[in-house]
Formats: sequence, C-alpha cells, structure tokens
Amino acid sequence: MDRMMMDEYYEQKYNKDMEKNPWEDLPEYQELLDKQTKIEDAMRAMLGGEYHRIWQLYEDVMSVHFAMQEVGLKYMYLQGAEDRERMLK
Repeated sequence: MDRMMMDEYYEQKYNKDMEKNPWEDLPEYQELLDKQTKIEDAMRAMLGGEYHRIWQLYEDVMSVHFAMQEVGLKYMYLQGAEDRERMLK
C-alpha cells in the first residue's frame, strides 16, 4: 500500500474542513453526547460559569483529547486500508 498517498487522501477527504462527523446522527452517539452535555452543564454550574480557571483547564484537556482521537482515527483508517490490500492479495 502506498501509505503516503493514503495519508494524503485521508487528510483531503476526512480531515479538512469536516463540518460534522459522519457518526453524529447515530443514536448511540447522540445518547453519549446528551450525557456529556448534562455532565458539562453540571460542572459549569458547580464552578460558577465557563470563565472559572478549572473550566478553562477542562476545555484545554478536551482539546488535547480530541486531537488524540484524530490521531487514532487516522491510524485506524490507514490500518483498515492496509488490511484491505492484504485481503485482496
């Protein structure tokens, strides 16, 4: 497999200006998102709002977490492409 070409394809197709995740409409995802939203709302209320330093640190942690997820998604995509190529041989 031409890993560099697949890497570039992934960046073009899936990682550039993606307005929404393809899985956002799945019921399982929506259920988890609702839970997350309720927990975040409760945390924000406990801290007295989104300007509290702890809330800002939480947002920083989540930004890093989402970046880490992107690394994992890309890895799984490339691994799947590699597995498919192996299966077709």
